[in-house]
Amino acid sequence: MKIHHTLTVLIALLCSTISYGQTEKGSIFVGGDSFLGMGFSSDYNSFSISPGAHYFIINNLSLGLSIPYSFSHSETETSEFTSNSIGLAPSIRYYFGETALKPYIGVEYGFYSYSNKVKTDLVNDKYNENQSNLTPGAGLAYFFNDKFAVNFELGYHFYKPFDGNSDNNALRGRGGFIIKLK
Repeated sequence: MKIHHTLTVLIALLCSTISYGQTEKGSIFVGGDSFLGMGFSSDYNSFSISPGAHYFIINNLSLGLSIPYSFSHSETETSEFTSNSIGLAPSIRYYFGETALKPYIGVEYGFYSYSNKVKTDLVNDKYNENQSNLTPGAGLAYFFNDKFAVNFELGYHFYKPFDGNSDNNALRGRGGFIIKLK
């Protein structure tokens, strides 16, 4: 019975934590995200990171800019593929609530430049490509205090290569951290 009361009190405290004004007008956040789905195995590895910043133009509404970078490499007995990309991604987010756990919705539009290398028994080719993407999404940010939070976001990535050859849409999850500077 004592454990039940303790858990009830802890849940009540978590749900009633004051937001400390984290998402008030004039606040500046910096942070970094990593796309979930990174993987490392004997024949495939990938890595991505997206450092960025957000400025709150009014309470709960922020404009942001991130610089996503990704690397991937796969290799089999007969082929090898390597890709590096860097981008610029402006975004907008709206946060809800006055507690430490703040849901948000947002949209990001990214411009990316890729450098790819393909090597097989028949081909040894390097090529570059550019693409854009639109990613509406929703997430949760948990503010441990008025200066630090972690976040998780799920969005749908609409890819569009600039050459128009193909579309490659995907559900995307990412997680990261936030540090409030001001």
